[in-house]
Parts: sequence; C-alpha cells; structure tokens
Amino acid sequence: MVDVPPRNAAVGLQPPVPVVDADACDIEEFRALVATPTSIDDYPHAAAIDHGAVVYDLTGRDNPSADPALRVELAAALSTGPGIVVVKTSFTADVIDRASSS
Repeated sequence: MVDVPPRNAAVGLQPPVPVVDADACDIEEFRALVATPTSIDDYPHAAAIDHGAVVYDLTGRDNPSADPALRVELAAALSTGPGIVVVKTSFTADVIDRASSS
C-alpha cells in the first residue's frame, strides 16, 4: 500500500488514507474474497442479504447512530465483511424533499 500525502488539516480535509497500487493486488486473493458468501447470521441488525450486500431497514428508528452495536456492525460489514451495505429508509421523505428543493 502507498500512503496518500496528508492534506491541509487547517482547512478541515481528510487525513491520509492508504491507496493500493497495482503491484499490491493479487487477483486470486480477490476472487476468493468475493466468492465468500455473506451470512445473515453474522449481521443480527440486518433485514436481509441481497446479492451479497448487507441490507438494513431503518424504518421507525429515530436515531440509529445512537446504537453502538449497530455502528460496530456496519463498520464490520464495510471493513471485514462484504464491503457493501444498503440502508433503506435512512431519511424520511420530508428530509429528502427539503434537500431536493435547495
């Protein structure tokens, strides 16, 4: 991995993030990784697994970010799990309407 040079923290930009270069890639390792099935049993807060993606339905949850177990599960799904999550109903229609009108 190659580290991206730090950005100017004074203006609130992101810290350095690792970047993978072509020489660090192993296609066989990648094939094995993406062939690993995703199990709903590994994600107790999830509503479903759809094409390998972990699906969460946040209908009726006032503040899902206040649930530390959900936050840990989402982080695990993204970092060590399939790497993709789908979040249904994360915003109410009025929030989307306000954002769309500005």
